[in-house]
Amino acid sequence: LHLAYRLPTASESEELADAGEDALPDMVDDLLKEDAFYARIKDIFNDRLLTDRYLNYTGYAVNQLNEDMYPKSGVEWDAIEDEALRQKINRGLAREPLEFVVHLLKNDRPFTEIVTADYTVVNPFSAPYYNAEAQFADPTDENEFVQARRRAFIDGALVDTPHAGILTSPMWLNRYPTTPTNRNRHRARMVLDIFLATDILKVGDRPLDPTAATRYANPTRADPSCSACHKVIDPLAGTFQKYDDYDPERYQPNREWHNDMDAPGFGKEEMTVEDFGKAPEWTAKHIATDPRFVQAMIRIVYQGLTGRPPLDYPADTKLPHYAQSLVAWNAQDSTFRLVGEKFVDSNFNLKVVIRELVLSPYFRAAHVTEKPDAERAVELAEIGTERLSTPMLLARKIEAVTGMPWTRGWDRNDQLMTNFHILYGGIDSETINKRLSVPNGVMASVQWRMANEVSCNSTATDFNKPKDARTLFRKVELDDPRLLVDALEEA
Repeated sequence: LHLAYRLPTASESEELADAGEDALPDMVDDLLKEDAFYARIKDIFNDRLLTDRYLNYTGYAVNQLNEDMYPKSGVEWDAIEDEALRQKINRGLAREPLEFVVHLLKNDRPFTEIVTADYTVVNPFSAPYYNAEAQFADPTDENEFVQARRRAFIDGALVDTPHAGILTSPMWLNRYPTTPTNRNRHRARMVLDIFLATDILKVGDRPLDPTAATRYANPTRADPSCSACHKVIDPLAGTFQKYDDYDPERYQPNREWHNDMDAPGFGKEEMTVEDFGKAPEWTAKHIATDPRFVQAMIRIVYQGLTGRPPLDYPADTKLPHYAQSLVAWNAQDSTFRLVGEKFVDSNFNLKVVIRELVLSPYFRAAHVTEKPDAERAVELAEIGTERLSTPMLLARKIEAVTGMPWTRGWDRNDQLMTNFHILYGGIDSETINKRLSVPNGVMASVQWRMANEVSCNSTATDFNKPKDARTLFRKVELDDPRLLVDALEEA
């Protein structure tokens, strides 16, 4: 249900019963090859990238493109009257970063390519808008994504633009824009957060004297209270030095960087002037070899699977149950490190991370033999926790269990993905970016309505099918009320 939106088949259940736990890793691996899993992984990564923002309105993604660089996004796009075609083009562009993730998983590519790849992925509808040369088996299939390179018109010439995985995707660049005063620091913060498991805002989370900076002509470099963070952020900000401040994806190869900031670089290594023209590629190589990259990908998958953020290190020794919190953190950190070793040994195959976390106690543990005391409960708080299903997860579970989706009558679209998507804790990747993890009164009402409508509809529908094709009532007929009552009680 969680990985492939379905129930186990009878043969899978029999295989596991016969072979025992030893069969489980291979069976999980098989789940990670199903099309439904790739839909699930897009949900997980969008929770961090939030690039599905550009799915919200027809043309939202297309309108992010600079018309001079990508001419089809101008007059030609405006002339399209076919609404279905407009939506396909917009989807192809908007989902470029998430389809890139799927491409890496489908082809067992090293997941470091999420930042290092010298290509992107396009479908038959997005390729023309990126001036990309690509061949498709079916030019009408919007689900066919292939490797290609974006090309842009710069000073009248069609040239390749930089490619560093999704770091150079117009959708990612627009989702995390900059300003003339911000100077790509916001982007640098997001790179640290998403790809290096480093929340720079927590580094600077301390009392500051708001008047102290006035003593310095350049506080970000000279004021120790500022430079503690800026010496990390500012060099990384230089990664995006060739991109316009107002038009995020507009690439300007002759743009100069600011000489009043720390030089572009990564950590203690400074970027040479010769590398300025390929700054994203230079930085991407350093990200991919940084141990924090491994932990960042594990943390994304962990939260996607469990619905809970990884534990923060308990730095305050005065907190209640500090010792037990430290035990819990050490246990989780040890698990993450072991998973990380297997991730690296597999040549950065992210499916290994998913499999190992699914097999871990953090996903599978069900109970303890005796009720733990308060201190032990803190140590076990993250083990085998329940999670609130996302709207997509619940929608797919309903269909898998009852044999039919919960749809609205007038267009047959899923209720949880339309009318109740936000009400049931979903996100729109724009203004609502955090999923609810605890049910509220409105969500309870949605659950009651769902239970009533699905039970009525699925029961009647199931009895209209041949007995061997039913999902719910394979041993009962409508003219056998005694068996029907028994079956309902058993269910």
